[in-house]
Amino acid sequence: MLVPEFTKQPYESCFLAADFVNVMDTDVEDIDLANSTITAIDVSGDTDNTVLDIGTKAVESSTKLKVRIMDGTEAKSPYKFTFRIITTQNNKWEKDISMKVEDL
Repeated sequence: MLVPEFTKQPYESCFLAADFVNVMDTDVEDIDLANSTITAIDVSGDTDNTVLDIGTKAVESSTKLKVRIMDGTEAKSPYKFTFRIITTQNNKWEKDISMKVEDL
């Protein structure tokens, strides 16, 4: 499976969301925010959650888990963000998104 990827500059800060609409049964389940996680892994495989403003973690439109991303360095790029959700029906799903940091 192809991991979606995007590029941002070190100064930029924005929300990043993973949409689980294609795997969730939206008639009977929602994302359990308290038990869902988002982590960032840098190019060397180390956890680097300094690029996440984890206090902004939220559910949007009942199928998207989102968080504000910020900063990052070219040297640690690309970063892999892993979004893991647990639903109110106890289903578990995971999505990865890759981010390249480049000072253009």
